[in-house]
Amino acid sequence: MKGNKGKGVFAVFAVMVIFLVAILIFAHNSKSERGYYRLIGVFPNSAGLSQGQEINCLGQKIGYIKKTELQVLYRRVVVTMLIENKTRIPMGSTLEVNVNSLLGNKSLAIIPPKDSLVDAFCQPNDTLPGKAPATLTEIQNQASALIDTITDKIHQIDISGLNQTVKTFQHAASQIDTAIGDLRPQLDSTIYNANQLITTYRQAGGKIETTIATIDSLAHKGSKSLDSLPALLQKSDSAANAIKTFFRGLNRFFKFHD
Repeated sequence: MKGNKGKGVFAVFAVMVIFLVAILIFAHNSKSERGYYRLIGVFPNSAGLSQGQEINCLGQKIGYIKKTELQVLYRRVVVTMLIENKTRIPMGSTLEVNVNSLLGNKSLAIIPPKDSLVDAFCQPNDTLPGKAPATLTEIQNQASALIDTITDKIHQIDISGLNQTVKTFQHAASQIDTAIGDLRPQLDSTIYNANQLITTYRQAGGKIETTIATIDSLAHKGSKSLDSLPALLQKSDSAANAIKTFFRGLNRFFKFHD
């Protein structure tokens, strides 16, 4: 009887512990999601996404990945995202996986629709389609297809026409070289004549400077002569008066003796 009572007490205690743990987990989740709302992303494969990775929109961090869930039956991976309450995601947006470094670090990007006039926005728990990055096999196939396209284009090129074009350019270049060779003596003669003319102008310039200096000297001397001219004129007037006085006296002398 006591054994059954002990088992009952243990069962009740275990239930209480489990209940408390569930409450703590719920409270922790509620606290961690405070300020965020949930959106769901669906991908054909996990694409390397994991819990805690950033979610960006137009280069700005707006949330993080809460968890990823593999749904084998539906051949898809469901990603639970937590988005900041202040960020409104337009309807029609899509998801894209970005590789952020050479080490393979990845993040999830929300790509808004091209129509900038969208006025409807996602509500909590809405689902957005996701596009996984190309696999190595897909990249190899795309590269092979590109190489095949380039090869076909090269084969379609008219080699004979290309060769003729090259020959035409070579002939034109040869004619230009010949014309330059013919003009070389004339150019050399023109340059020589120009140098001679410059030398002549320089020499003439020296002579002109000498002539200007001589004219300046003569002008200076002429200026001095003009300055002394009044004194010379005064002396000439004095001499003329003296001569007049002499002849008048001489004339009177002769008249007296007559």
